[in-house]
Amino acid sequence: MRLPKPKVTRCAICGRTGPIEMNHVGGKFHLAWFTMPFCLQCHSRFHTMVRQASINLEFTPNIVERVRRAQAALWIAQWMLNEQLKMSPTEEGIT
Repeated sequence: MRLPKPKVTRCAICGRTGPIEMNHVGGKFHLAWFTMPFCLQCHSRFHTMVRQASINLEFTPNIVERVRRAQAALWIAQWMLNEQLKMSPTEEGIT
Protein backbone atom coordinates (compact mmCIF):
# COMPACT_ATOMS: atom_id res chain seq x y z
CA MET A 1 0.00 0.00 0.00
CA ARG A 2 1.31 3.44 -0.94
CA LEU A 3 0.35 6.48 1.04
CA PRO A 4 -0.43 9.65 -0.87
CA LYS A 5 2.29 12.28 -0.80
CA PRO A 6 1.29 15.29 1.29
CA LYS A 7 0.92 18.59 -0.54
CA VAL A 8 3.73 20.71 0.90
CA THR A 9 3.46 24.43 0.31
CA ARG A 10 6.31 25.84 2.42
CA CYS A 11 10.09 25.50 2.46
CA ALA A 12 11.32 23.62 5.54
CA ILE A 13 14.27 26.01 5.80
CA CYS A 14 12.94 29.51 5.20
CA GLY A 15 9.17 29.09 5.12
CA ARG A 16 8.76 30.56 1.61
CA THR A 17 5.79 29.39 -0.40
CA GLY A 18 6.13 27.88 -3.86
CA PRO A 19 7.63 26.73 -5.98
CA ILE A 20 8.67 23.90 -3.69
CA GLU A 21 10.87 20.90 -4.52
CA MET A 22 11.27 17.77 -2.44
CA ASN A 23 15.01 17.51 -1.77
CA HIS A 24 16.72 14.18 -1.04
CA VAL A 25 18.65 15.64 1.88
CA GLY A 26 20.91 12.62 2.36
CA GLY A 27 21.28 12.01 -1.37
CA LYS A 28 18.88 10.07 -3.58
CA PHE A 29 21.36 7.17 -3.78
CA HIS A 30 21.90 7.01 -0.02
CA LEU A 31 18.62 7.97 1.72
CA ALA A 32 16.10 8.05 -1.11
CA TRP A 33 13.14 7.89 1.27
CA PHE A 34 14.17 10.97 3.28
CA THR A 35 13.10 14.21 1.64
CA MET A 36 12.44 17.76 2.82
CA PRO A 37 10.53 20.51 1.04
CA PHE A 38 12.90 23.27 -0.13
CA CYS A 39 12.19 26.41 -2.12
CA LEU A 40 14.34 26.91 -5.20
CA GLN A 41 16.72 29.28 -3.37
CA CYS A 42 17.30 26.98 -0.38
CA HIS A 43 17.62 23.93 -2.64
CA SER A 44 20.30 25.68 -4.67
CA ARG A 45 22.04 26.90 -1.51
CA PHE A 46 21.99 23.38 -0.01
CA HIS A 47 23.64 21.81 -3.08
CA THR A 48 26.18 24.63 -3.31
CA MET A 49 27.18 23.97 0.31
CA VAL A 50 27.33 20.20 -0.32
CA ARG A 51 29.70 20.81 -3.26
CA GLN A 52 31.80 23.28 -1.23
CA ALA A 53 32.14 20.66 1.51
CA SER A 54 33.27 18.10 -1.12
CA ILE A 55 30.44 15.72 -0.25
CA ASN A 56 30.03 13.22 -3.08
CA LEU A 57 26.38 12.18 -3.41
CA GLU A 58 27.05 9.78 -6.28
CA PHE A 59 26.30 6.10 -5.73
CA THR A 60 28.95 3.88 -4.17
CA PRO A 61 28.51 0.17 -3.43
CA ASN A 62 30.33 0.65 -0.10
CA ILE A 63 27.57 0.84 2.56
CA VAL A 64 29.80 2.52 5.13
CA GLU A 65 30.77 5.22 2.64
CA ARG A 66 27.11 5.71 1.61
CA VAL A 67 26.12 6.27 5.24
CA ARG A 68 29.06 8.63 5.80
CA ARG A 69 28.14 10.70 2.73
CA ALA A 70 24.45 10.81 3.68
CA GLN A 71 25.28 11.86 7.21
CA ALA A 72 27.56 14.65 5.99
CA ALA A 73 24.80 16.00 3.72
CA LEU A 74 22.30 15.78 6.59
CA TRP A 75 24.65 17.90 8.71
CA ILE A 76 24.45 20.62 6.05
CA ALA A 77 20.63 20.57 6.21
CA GLN A 78 20.74 20.64 10.03
CA TRP A 79 23.08 23.63 9.93
CA MET A 80 20.71 25.45 7.55
CA LEU A 81 17.78 24.78 9.89
CA ASN A 82 19.80 25.93 12.89
CA GLU A 83 20.74 29.18 11.14
CA GLN A 84 17.02 29.90 10.59
CA LEU A 85 16.45 29.63 14.34
CA LYS A 86 18.84 32.53 14.87
CA MET A 87 16.44 34.91 13.12
CA SER A 88 14.16 36.89 15.36
CA PRO A 89 10.39 36.41 15.04
CA THR A 90 10.02 39.92 13.55
CA GLU A 91 12.54 39.10 10.82
CA GLU A 92 10.37 36.14 9.86
CA GLY A 93 7.22 38.24 9.87
CA ILE A 94 5.87 36.39 12.94
CA THR A 95 4.15 38.53 15.52
